[in-house]
Amino acid sequence: MVLAFLLLGLLLAGGSAGSACHHEDHECLQREKDEAILLQRLRRTMPTAPPTLALALEGGGFKQQAALAGLFPALLNAGHFTPEELMSAVNVIATSSGGAWFFSMFAYSESYLKSTLRMVKSPNSAGKIYWSEWIEPFLTRLGILGKVKNSTLHLYRNLSVNAGANLSAGESIAHDFLEILFQLAFATEGEESKTWEDIIQVMLHAGGLTGQETLGSNVNHWAKGKIWLAGTSISTPGGKGPGSCHDPDASGLMCASPWTPKALVYGNTTQDTLSYSGVAGAVPLAGWTPARLSVVMGSGADQESPMKFCPSCDGVKLKYNLGEEELDSALESLAFNSNVPLTSAVTANSAFLGLLIVLPFFDAKFLKTASDALAGLLAKLPFVDTDFKQWFGSKLFKLLTCDWTEWCFMAAEPGHAFQKGMQVVQKMKDANGQLSQQTFTNLVERQLLGMVDSGLTDNTAIGHAVSSGAREIFYMGQVMSNGELEDFYRVFAGKKTDTPLIPLTALDFCPFCKANFQVFQQTESEVKSKLQEVSQFFKISPTSSAVTGIRVATLNLTTSQCDYFGIEADRAVTLNLVVIESPLFMGGFAYSDYATMVQDIMDAFRNPENSGLVNKILRWLKL
Repeated sequence: MVLAFLLLGLLLAGGSAGSACHHEDHECLQREKDEAILLQRLRRTMPTAPPTLALALEGGGFKQQAALAGLFPALLNAGHFTPEELMSAVNVIATSSGGAWFFSMFAYSESYLKSTLRMVKSPNSAGKIYWSEWIEPFLTRLGILGKVKNSTLHLYRNLSVNAGANLSAGESIAHDFLEILFQLAFATEGEESKTWEDIIQVMLHAGGLTGQETLGSNVNHWAKGKIWLAGTSISTPGGKGPGSCHDPDASGLMCASPWTPKALVYGNTTQDTLSYSGVAGAVPLAGWTPARLSVVMGSGADQESPMKFCPSCDGVKLKYNLGEEELDSALESLAFNSNVPLTSAVTANSAFLGLLIVLPFFDAKFLKTASDALAGLLAKLPFVDTDFKQWFGSKLFKLLTCDWTEWCFMAAEPGHAFQKGMQVVQKMKDANGQLSQQTFTNLVERQLLGMVDSGLTDNTAIGHAVSSGAREIFYMGQVMSNGELEDFYRVFAGKKTDTPLIPLTALDFCPFCKANFQVFQQTESEVKSKLQEVSQFFKISPTSSAVTGIRVATLNLTTSQCDYFGIEADRAVTLNLVVIESPLFMGGFAYSDYATMVQDIMDAFRNPENSGLVNKILRWLKL
């Protein structure tokens, strides 16, 4: 057998060299020809192997960032592994939103990795290290560390936490929504108008990154050569696919309105609005189209992406409107490379309020009306302090007028596509919407598109992980604040093709909704039943406050054909999952609770009663 491999190695080596035969030595030339034919046959029977193991890191804001910041050092500590050893079998990492916050720093920042290793070395202080070396620097750089210690805001925190168990269903949704707005109200403090990219930049700086990194930049040694898939959702309203108002599962409310769904680039009360919508596609155009920025990490500059950016964008045509004027553009240059700025990739992966661009009348007048309405709603909530209501109400208009979308020129050079897209939108705002005919024409030719949180199309990151061809997927997820695995079930059969963002009524407002795509043939009900049968749970200490459960399970699944992700049907996939159960929400005032969450996870993994499940998880990583 060894001899056979040596001969094969010589044959492969010989195949790449020049001919050793004299041009008149016909017997030698024929032998080389026969060997070349054999080599071609060998190569045909030895295709490049697909990735074996992929990680899917779910989104979920600070809650998921903290969950992963606790889970990875807990796994490293469990077997006294180095990061290289822990991740040695992983070929692909797919991320969504908060999952990308953690992963980008864990992979690209040496100082963040060192901080993680300090948590491994001092497991009893993991939460304190997380607070002092990441959360506190982040709040400081954002300029809000002193403000969150204000007594009025401290009162709000106490009120919201104490009221949580007694809220009605409607009040619970309102409470969760307030948590998001509350976090962003702090993030947008100050005179200078901020974008979501500004906030991500501050976050990555707190993790030890400079803001100059690209996807192809140097990475920590463990990450080199692995593929990262950073999901995003392209705003493509106007079609008839999942998440559109024309989809059979949608209520059609937005289609019945006088405002055809569009993605609004800019609008105010004095100038013509600039917007776009989708008019065609090879498959029914979704309200939000899944896409991913991909890179072989550590590959350097000018390297092609290993995976197609948007599997379902072939044939898509967009219609751009500036007032009454209309121009069409066909998407032909949907390609990126390793020169994409890291900050842009993480922003496009996590811009969760970017979905506001599909609301009708998303202009200054409408936003003033909306902020007044929200302030009125806030005033009626019984669990919020009066002083806080007044402070918060005064911030809402500025909050809503920030740009939460990551704009990109698809026909620009990849390394500058996001920068130039964001710049042209900002210039438009600075000029109060005045846009020349030539500028409008150039904008259409360069194909300006809005990219937002990947959670609108695949918050689990499972769809992108499956599209890589991996046979095994290790999904690191979390339950929603209501205790359900809602986003997890969105990839299974039997789900509606959209999920309302605020389920207060029977109506939905697609494309102001989540778009759902069937990745597996198994139905939601079958998976729920199977999870009840096979799930195992960690023993959680009674003193644990931020973590109430850790679920471990394995599902054997079969793929459906999903053109939106580029997934073929009938492929067997083993899905191993670890799900952190916590009452915390994705963001808000109580940042110290996320440090508690990190410590609770570390403590659970170090509990001897959980050693069997910990070893099971390590076996999934081939350890």
